[in-house]
Amino acid sequence: ADGYVAVEPGLDALLGQQGQVESPLRPVGTARFKDAPVTVITRGELIGVGAEVKVIEVAGNRVIVTLVTPANKDS
Repeated sequence: ADGYVAVEPGLDALLGQQGQVESPLRPVGTARFKDAPVTVITRGELIGVGAEVKVIEVAGNRVIVTLVTPANKDS
C-alpha cells in the first residue's frame, strides 16, 4: 500500500528464529529455518555444518546470524 516491496517477503519473520547450518558459513552460506533453506551471513565468524544459529538482524534481503550451538563433532 505504501509502495515499498520487500525483496523477499517474510524474511523479517525470521528475526529471532533459530535454525541449523546446511552449508559452511564463511561468512555466507545456507541455514534451514523450519523447512525452508535461507541464505544467511555471519558477522565474520566461520560456522560449520550442523551448528545452530540465530537470526539477529534482517537488513533488506540480508539475513544476519550468530552462533548458538557449535556442530557436534562426535556424531
